[in-house]
Order: sequence, then C-alpha cells, then structure tokens
Amino acid sequence: MDQLIGYSIRLVTFPGLILKAVINKLICNMLGLQVQKVNYLALDNNTCSVEYEKPKSYAYTLAITLIPFMEMSLLALILFNLGEYLIPNSEVVFLWLGISIATHSFPESDIGQLLFKKSMKQVKEGNYLAAFNLPLAMWIQISTKPYFFFLHLLYSSLLYYLVVFQMKI
Repeated sequence: MDQLIGYSIRLVTFPGLILKAVINKLICNMLGLQVQKVNYLALDNNTCSVEYEKPKSYAYTLAITLIPFMEMSLLALILFNLGEYLIPNSEVVFLWLGISIATHSFPESDIGQLLFKKSMKQVKEGNYLAAFNLPLAMWIQISTKPYFFFLHLLYSSLLYYLVVFQMKI
C-alpha cells in the first residue's frame, strides 16, 4: 500500500522528478563526475534519479547535496510568486508546479548517507566545521523515508506561505 501511495504521489508531482534529475545531472557534469545513468521519471521510491560516481572530495559531496536543494527551493519560490502575484487566474498551475518542485528538492538518501560518512571522517581529521553538516545528513536520511513524505509537503507549504505572507527570507 505504501508503494502505491508513493508511486501515486510521484506521478502527480512528476515535474519535480524531472527537474531534480536534470539539475543533478548538470551538477555532476559541472563537477566532472561521471554519470552512469539518468532516470528522468523515477517513480519508484527505491530508484535514484541520477547514478554517478561517488565524489572523492568533501566539498563535491556537499555541493551535490546542497546546490540542487537550493536551486529547486528558489525555483519553487519563483513559481509561487508568479502564481500569486504576476500571472492572474493561474494560481493553481503555479501552485502545483511549485509544490511538485519543492517536494522533490530534498536530496536522496544515498547522498545523505555519503555526506554523513564524509562529515564524520572530516570531523575525526580535525575539520570541525564538518560537524555542522551532521544534522543535515541525518535530516536527509529521515526525510527520505516514504512515511515521512509529509515533511516534504510541509516544506512546500512553508515556502508557499513565505510568498503569500511576503516574509523576508
């Protein structure tokens, strides 16, 4: 039953899935990481959108984790703004697109695990700034579980309400 619900949610929010794969592939290309496989419509919860070689450096691991999240969150905010203020009578379309993108902005669990392992290693080697990324890595691992999908919807709602109530980020 959980798989059916997850599949249905991913089908409804397919624009976010496609964009996530595109952004992840572009980031890997920018960093020079070899991409083995791209699945632009990864409807299965256990399938990664982009399979790539594991980054060797801690900075690349952090970049692959944070850049797509920030880009997709920013794009969701822009879409919410377009629907709310700039293009009249189209709020539903922009709301759907914004939610679709924001819900898939979270990194996948494999990169969260890699970030956690590399952060722990960096802390042991004396890079105590890496300790700040440990909660992020744990959050990624928790939020990617199918039964915590409401966290993604909650995040989407938060972004939408930031736009509606014109709060400064």
